[in-house]
Parts: sequence; C-alpha cells; structure tokens
Amino acid sequence: MESKFRNIRKIVQHLRHPYRLFFYLALLGIIYMGLDIVEPVLAGHIMDALLSNEVKTEIWQLGLLWLAIFILKYAVSYEKMRIGLFSMLSGMENIQLSIFQTILSAPLAFFNQFSVGYLMARQTDDVFNLEGMMPHHLVEGLLAIAESFVILSCMFYLNVWLGIGTVLLKCLDLFSNFYFPLKELYKEHNEARAIASSELQDVLKNILLIKAAGKEKEECQRFQECLKQYYGTWNKRDEINYIRSLLTRMSEDASYMIIIVLGGVSMYYGKMTIGEITAFLLFYKKLSSAFVGAVPLIPLFKIGEGAMERVDELKRHIPERKTSADEKGQMESRGKIELQNVKFSYNNQRILQGVSMSFKPGEITAIVGKSGAGKSTIIKLLLGLYQVEEGKILWNGNDVNQINGQSMKSLISYIPQDAPLFHRTLRENILYEAPESVSDEDVSKVIARTGIQEMQKRFEQKEKAWNLETTVSGGERQRINLARALLKNGSIYIFDEATSALDTETEKIVQQTLRELSKTKVVIIISHRLSSVRKADKIYVLDEGSVQENGSHEELMKKKGRYYRLFEEQVKKNDEKQITG
Repeated sequence: MESKFRNIRKIVQHLRHPYRLFFYLALLGIIYMGLDIVEPVLAGHIMDALLSNEVKTEIWQLGLLWLAIFILKYAVSYEKMRIGLFSMLSGMENIQLSIFQTILSAPLAFFNQFSVGYLMARQTDDVFNLEGMMPHHLVEGLLAIAESFVILSCMFYLNVWLGIGTVLLKCLDLFSNFYFPLKELYKEHNEARAIASSELQDVLKNILLIKAAGKEKEECQRFQECLKQYYGTWNKRDEINYIRSLLTRMSEDASYMIIIVLGGVSMYYGKMTIGEITAFLLFYKKLSSAFVGAVPLIPLFKIGEGAMERVDELKRHIPERKTSADEKGQMESRGKIELQNVKFSYNNQRILQGVSMSFKPGEITAIVGKSGAGKSTIIKLLLGLYQVEEGKILWNGNDVNQINGQSMKSLISYIPQDAPLFHRTLRENILYEAPESVSDEDVSKVIARTGIQEMQKRFEQKEKAWNLETTVSGGERQRINLARALLKNGSIYIFDEATSALDTETEKIVQQTLRELSKTKVVIIISHRLSSVRKADKIYVLDEGSVQENGSHEELMKKKGRYYRLFEEQVKKNDEKQITG
C-alpha cells in the first residue's frame, strides 16, 4: 500500500495546482453522482403514477424535472471529462519532459548500458501507460465506490434478496479484476516491446554493415526471436484480459436474469410494485455504469504502477553528479590546462595508469597512440563526461571538479571523429553551439573558411534537414562540425580525428586554421595518423594508458623511441599501399 501512495505522490508532483484540481474534480463528481441517483427514484414514481389510471399534473412535472436533471448531468459529465483530459495530458507531458531531462543529465557511462531504441521505448510507452494513475481516474474511482454503496443501500431498501444476489454477482466481477496479475503481465510486455524496438533501431543504424556482410538472414532470425518474445507476452496479457472481461459480462447478464425473475415473483406476491422494479432495474444499471467506470480503472492502475516502477528503475540507473559545495560559477576564458597523475577505470578495467599532461594557449598539442591507448578517454575527461578516480585536472590551477560544468563546456569547441548531425536544416546544424551574438557575416566567414559554400547552395532551398544524413559525404559532415565549432568560438579546441576524411586541399585549409587558432587558444589534436600532427608544438605518445614520451616531432624522431617506431610503421604501410595501388 505504501508503494501505491508513493507512486501516486510522484504523479502529483508533476501536476499544476494538484489539490485545487482534486477538489474541483471531486465536487463535479459528487454533483454528477447525486443527479445520477435521483433518476431511478423519479422513474419509479412516474411508473406508479401512470399505472394508477389517473393522468396527473405530477407526471408532467416529474418528467420535466427528469429532463432538466438529465441535461445538467451530462453538462457536468462534459466538464469532468474536459478537466480530466487536460490534467492527464499536461501531467504526462511534464513527466515525459522530466524523464527526458533526467536522461540528458545522465553520465556518458549510462548510455553505454542502454541502446537508443530501448530508451525511446521507456520514455514514450511507459509514460503513456501512466494514464490509470492520473487524478481524474483516481477521483472517478473513489466516487464510483461511494456511489456504488449508496446505490446498493437503495437496492437493499427496495428488496433485500435482490440486493444480496446483485452483491454476489458483483463480487465475481471484482474478483476477476483484482485476482489476475496484470501489473506483471504489462511490465513483461513493455519490456519485450522495448527490446524489440531497440533491436530494430540497432539493425537500421547498421544496415550498411549488414548488407556488406550478407547477414540479412541471420538478422531476420535474431529479430524473429525478439518478436516471438514480444508477441508471446502480448498473447499472455490479452488472454488473461479476455478471461477477465468474460467473467464481467457473465455476471452482468446473470444479474438482469435474476432481477427480472425474482422481481416478477415479488410483484406477484405483492412485495414490490412495478415502479419499484423499474427503479431497481435502473439502480442496477447505474451500479453497472459505476462499475464500468471504476472496475477498468483497476487494471489501468496496475498498468500505471508497472510503468511507474519501470520509470523509477530507469532513473535509478542514473547516478547524481557529485559537485563541490564551493563550486565556482564561471571559468576564466583563457588559461593552462593540466592533468596531474590522472587515473581512470571503466568496467573494473584500468584505462589510464597515471597520466600527466599540460595544454596552454599559443601552441598545438597532439595526443597520439594506437587504438585503446586511452586517447578518447582523456578527451571525455576534459569534456567533463567522466570524472577522474585519482589525480586532478586543473584549469589555471583550479580543480575542474570545483568549477561549474556548464560554464566549462561553454568554453570548449569539440570536433569529434564521427561528425554528428541533427535532422535539422544546414543552418541549424552550423549554429547549434553558436552564441546569440553571432552575425550573418560571422557565419559567411566560417562557411568560406571551412569550404562548404557549395553545400550551402545545395541546401539553401531545403527546409528539412533529413537530406543531410543521406546526401553529404564524410568529409562534408566533418566540415559542418568544424564550422559549428568555429562559430562557438571557444577557448579550447579539441580535434578528435576531425581531419581524417578531408581531401588534401581542405586539410591544408584546416591546418592553417589550426595554426591561427593556436595563437590565442588551446588546441588539442587526437590522431592515429602521425602525418597530421607533425607540425604540432608538443606531442604526447600514449601506450596502454600511460605517457611513454613527449616532445616535438623532431625531438621524438631523434629519440628513436615509441613515436619513432610508430612513425616508421605508418610510413612503411603507406609505401606498401602506393606500390599495391
């Protein structure tokens, strides 16, 4: 019971003026209930008056009163529906936004645990299943219970034995809705649906690899297993639901049979009048309507509970970011960055063994090494995506853990290897990180510097950006990302294999841009191609998570150490490729 109230409190937290909302819905519900109960009483009086063989003015008065009550009742019902729908949709909107904000605030490690498709299913399907825990359903359920007791009291007053028979059959209805484990069934179904969605997303994302490898048959078999699990849980869920619905309909039909037979016998022996039987039938109809409104809320509530638990499970996977009490509001716009004996592990595997480096304005610093050496991990630490286990990262002597993370990110222009693009216009992609003060002239200069004038002409008439995903080359994608970073105008520029797909002419332009940036900014290059870092002022050579050596290209070549051997290997491979070509 405590968990139920806890889940309801979590829903209420996302509503605007929840107590005012509950009061208004309750008031409307009480008015509707009162009007609904009066109708059978009026019907009974009208029937007895009609059978008394006298046409009385009272019949017309009662009829007009019933009509007025009928109209007012449905006006109140519409207002209930309108307020309930608005509160439900606004609440679900706020919950979905809250989950979205929580996911965005998650550390990078969180996204390594769950696929995009799985998170999408959790963020949408689970929220939609919270409908049964929304305020108007809760109020409707409570009032339906209250109305049922009032109606049963009236029915017992009219005929005790008919009342007992009705209660027994309604108990069967309640049993069918409380007994079956709908919460668990819906949780299993939603989990299977999330996995199937995740699998589909994964396949579509890697369609080029699948077709190149000729693995269509294997992927179909794998997806068939996911669908088998998904539709299996669906079948199990709906089979139980059908049994529950069948028991409900059976109790409903049996009740009318009992009322008509026993009511006819009672009227024959003078125990009831035709008006009382009419009133009893209408009361039973009202009771069934109350059950129709309230009973389905039981499985809906259980489904909502399961969805809320899944939402909480997702949030529990997201650790809160640890911040210092004396966290500074802003970072200085320029300054030296230092890594002091930094150690970091991921999945219990040590990635960085104790790395010390320094980066300062006025020079280009490169980090090189083979795959798995720890280059990308250092970048993620600098971006604040991970936090160091041991050692420190300092900005002008200040620990970055004591600096506002958002302020730090606002000063870093990052150009990643995979060159991500949004499904938005070319201009929106370029201006994504740009400050509001950026002018059209600034945009034009950056477009010219990065060599994407032709691309701009190609897409200037396009309102939708999905074309970018399918029509730009790898090099063009990286130019868009380079333009985005230049317009941000940060104090630190990090190039993570950002020139790997550029043609020779454009790479020269980029190299010139790097040299210009390094006069006033910190420029860091991550690369496995040593030819692209030869002109760097300082080169750090990483191997197995530690710095093996550092210096300029000339200095490292003279040492004939790790860098020299890597350089010779790459030169030899390039020569072999040219000969083979």
